[in-house]
Amino acid sequence: MSTGRFVENVIIRDNDKVEQYFEEAERLGFDIVELLSGFLAIGTDDMVQMTDVVANDYEIKPKPGINVQFGAGDATDPKVLEEQGQQDPEQVIEEGVAT
Repeated sequence: MSTGRFVENVIIRDNDKVEQYFEEAERLGFDIVELLSGFLAIGTDDMVQMTDVVANDYEIKPKPGINVQFGAGDATDPKVLEEQGQQDPEQVIEEGVAT
């Protein structure tokens, strides 16, 4: 069972409690934590570190995801997404290789 994208709420509200969130997810019986770059405004190094922490320190699996456009999906107005444009494909590939 996945936690969905809830980790982004934890990061926004109190970044210092991310590992406590992973502990609680594990305690509650979740087995997957989704870490999606299209919804988390963090750098590739931080995404890789967070993925490594989940993989190595908890009995839950990280599910990193890489998006070509920040905020795509959910209820984002398509006009806004069109104005923003997509991420450079080379950056997406680099992020994928890193995670």
